[in-house]
Amino acid sequence: MTDESTDNAWKLCIAAELLSMGGAIHLLSSLCSAAILLYLIASITMHAPTLFIWALIVPLLVGLVQTYLALRTGFDARLFRRMADTGLGPADLAVFDRAMIELRLMPATKAGRPIEARIAGAKRLLQLQSLAMLLQIVTALGAAIYIGRFS
Repeated sequence: MTDESTDNAWKLCIAAELLSMGGAIHLLSSLCSAAILLYLIASITMHAPTLFIWALIVPLLVGLVQTYLALRTGFDARLFRRMADTGLGPADLAVFDRAMIELRLMPATKAGRPIEARIAGAKRLLQLQSLAMLLQIVTALGAAIYIGRFS
């Protein structure tokens, strides 16, 4: 392996570990979603007002967005780990890009990007996932306050 390949392998390895933190974020969001879902089911069976129901549905929808982002960050983490393990060179990245484009997992406009740009994009996904989880918690707390005040 050349020095550049070793540097890229370490960057990819570190990025993969960072992205794996998305699993913990997803777990917290899933626990929040489960609690909201139980409360939603109880509210529906007790014929709660429609606004109460909607107040609970909003954080569930945000949880679905977070789940989508968790799938994306998990996929990227596994790809980065595999890239680090195989020590991809520029020719290998071109083959990887073609495969991703053929599978419609990446737009052709993103082909040929350097490793750093790929890592930066994946980090943005992790940040969005974190924001989605925080938004879910905030909307769940807002729903709890709303329901508590008006029930």
